Amino acid sequence: MEPLSHSEPSTVREDRRRPLLVENVYEKESSESFIERHFRNRGLHRCRSTAEFDVDAVAAEFASKMLRSTQEVEPNPEGKGLRPMWAMLMFQVDTCVFWHFLIKSQNGYGENSGVRSFTLTVFADNPARAAGEALMLQRKFTVSDDAPGFFMVRDIRNPRRIPVKADYALTPPQLDLHYGPGFAEWTERFSQGMGQNGLSILRGSPGTGKTSFLRYLICTLGTTHRFYYVPVDAFGLLQAQMAGFLAKERQRFPETSFVLVLEDAEQLLLNRREFRDGLASSLLNFTDGFVGDLVQAHLICTINSEVKDLDEAVLRPGRQRFFREFDLLKWEQATALADSMGVKLREKRSYSLAEIYHFKDTLETGRLKAGDSRPIGFG
Repeated sequence: MEPLSHSEPSTVREDRRRPLLVENVYEKESSESFIERHFRNRGLHRCRSTAEFDVDAVAAEFASKMLRSTQEVEPNPEGKGLRPMWAMLMFQVDTCVFWHFLIKSQNGYGENSGVRSFTLTVFADNPARAAGEALMLQRKFTVSDDAPGFFMVRDIRNPRRIPVKADYALTPPQLDLHYGPGFAEWTERFSQGMGQNGLSILRGSPGTGKTSFLRYLICTLGTTHRFYYVPVDAFGLLQAQMAGFLAKERQRFPETSFVLVLEDAEQLLLNRREFRDGLASSLLNFTDGFVGDLVQAHLICTINSEVKDLDEAVLRPGRQRFFREFDLLKWEQATALADSMGVKLREKRSYSLAEIYHFKDTLETGRLKAGDSRPIGFG
């Protein structure tokens, strides 16, 4: 009886030497894994870019190229109902070119849930093609660096650039029409003074145009000035780091004038008496002293409270370089501005700019019914 042979056929032994490839395809399989399998036997090169891409425009223009997507339902910023928002999109625009947009985390401190930054990864069969596609998408679907804008500083490691519409660049006659006679002349002096260290305060009730005026400054001075908006609620956390951050910015932009903007700065500038926490003094250090010499910045604060309630350090003679009161427009001024917009004011009283523009927007969106005889206003 022959002994049992333990040898196996050569074909079986050859198969055992081959690498065993096991693939599990999950329902939530990552998009990158899908793309990597597509490039399994060919070159694969990536180029990444993070920016605020207009993914709605990308999705509309390349709808036929979209392979996969994920949307998240979130509260509508207008306060009514819900809306879907893109969280991930993947496109195959050519045999060897894929675009992958992935939303960045929205869990950062103070991050606005309406702001959508995406990380774009372009996959291609050669490095030049990957880089070229990424640059094309960056140019076409993000705000141009040439557009006016300011930098929001919540995280000094990553200040975010916010564009400003060019509509705010009013002419001198328009400035007088919006803010009263002589305002354009004052604005000229103010603009010249913003190239120097110092503190300027814009005071007025909500809706009187302080923020719109700041946008005007950004639009008209954007080529010579660099504007940094520091949210008041973040200043306490950032104050120890701001001087170093601005000093580095000064090294990068030695010929540019720096402007720090704080809106509704009462909590930093009001007189706290025995409860004063030093925030006012810390803030004012950016406009004078050794820190002021280091950062060379002009500080603009907007407030709604009365000037007499401000901290004594703010009221000290010579501390403020400019001060401007933003008042309601008197009936004659309000009527002239409203007439230029095609709006009819029927209640004879003073108006804020916000009210007049609200009436204009209401008419343009057709929310007033034809023939409605109700007077425009709050009466």
